Amino acid sequence: MLSTVKMSISTLAQLEHDKSSKQIVENTEMVINEAIKSLKEVSDNLSPHVLNNFGLSRAVRNFTNKINATKVLQIRLKSNLGDIRLENNTEVVLYRVICELINNTIKHAKAKKIDIDLNIEQKNITIVYKDDGKGFEMDKLLNQPNNSGMGFSNIFSRINSLKGEINVDSHPGKGTLVNIKVGTENE
Repeated sequence: MLSTVKMSISTLAQLEHDKSSKQIVENTEMVINEAIKSLKEVSDNLSPHVLNNFGLSRAVRNFTNKINATKVLQIRLKSNLGDIRLENNTEVVLYRVICELINNTIKHAKAKKIDIDLNIEQKNITIVYKDDGKGFEMDKLLNQPNNSGMGFSNIFSRINSLKGEINVDSHPGKGTLVNIKVGTENE
């Protein structure tokens, strides 16, 4: 739809305009181009091309490499998935969960390192996520008003949508440990 609007504005730009109308058309064209660029970035973050083309392990590695390059913290990723592909929805959900965990750590934990083990074991995908951050009290997080703690609420919801299991262990001063187990076959 944005591309169609862009084509219409481009057609308008070719017509003769007074100075004020020309400025409005040019500004509109610039805003549309920015909107298209932003939409592509959001889309790529939700389901990056590397996830669609190469799978979960490579997409997570690509994401963690970008974080590592910032030197904000160090992420170590170990995986035995290789080029194994999972059902598309499973890959997208697990990718988003891992990204949300990392983003939570960056925003709140003041951690120096994250360890992620992403493995396939029999008919399950397991994720062990550990950070050395400041930790938190689970009860307080889960009982906060709707605006706070949404990251973990989304994570629980996403794992439940895959009929998976999630266990979060965190205590103030002790970091956070998250264990996730999801079946690789639809039931």
